[in-house]
Amino acid sequence: MRVETERGHSGVRLSTPLLAATDVAAFLVFAVGGRMMHSGGGPADWLSHAPRVAAPLLIGWFAAATVFGAYPRAREVRLLRFAMSSLLALLAGDAIGFAARAYLLREGVSFPFVVTAVAFTMLVVVGPRLIYFWRATARAGRQSLATSG
Repeated sequence: MRVETERGHSGVRLSTPLLAATDVAAFLVFAVGGRMMHSGGGPADWLSHAPRVAAPLLIGWFAAATVFGAYPRAREVRLLRFAMSSLLALLAGDAIGFAARAYLLREGVSFPFVVTAVAFTMLVVVGPRLIYFWRATARAGRQSLATSG
């Protein structure tokens, strides 16, 4: 996918498969980290339970990411729009994930869990997305300078 950034650099590439894979990995990191902090078991417990913890949040994320455009298809994507769509998708996706966790898995969703989950998923999901956007923009700027000079 080719996008343009606010600086007018054409040719910035944001890879939807790379973004999606990074998002899945980020939610799994969150789930494994949570199991490490709150489980008496060892690595086998952390890894075996992480998908159960991450699955509702991933379902919510991908549903909300589709609605809010967190995987841009437009030819022009600006940083603010990309950041806001990622943030809104995360907030809505986490809410969907909490509801799925409570109703489908019959697991409690306490207020401290909600606050912690939102804060940490914002850090591990939105943070890397913004770093990726920044790096893609910087790479496009270097390529633009190299081809124009």
